[in-house]
Amino acid sequence: MPRLKIFRVKFLELLTAHFWYLISLFLIFYIVNMAMGLFGNIFCQKFCVRR
Repeated sequence: MPRLKIFRVKFLELLTAHFWYLISLFLIFYIVNMAMGLFGNIFCQKFCVRR
């Protein structure tokens, strides 16, 4: 019985670790995407208006 419990705890730890890893990856991707869009807009406004 204790063996199964240990396995379950390890499995849960692994699951939560991967869960946070995926969330952080998604958040970083989202923030980078937003930043790129913002900088793209500013860049375009500065350089497209001159033309």
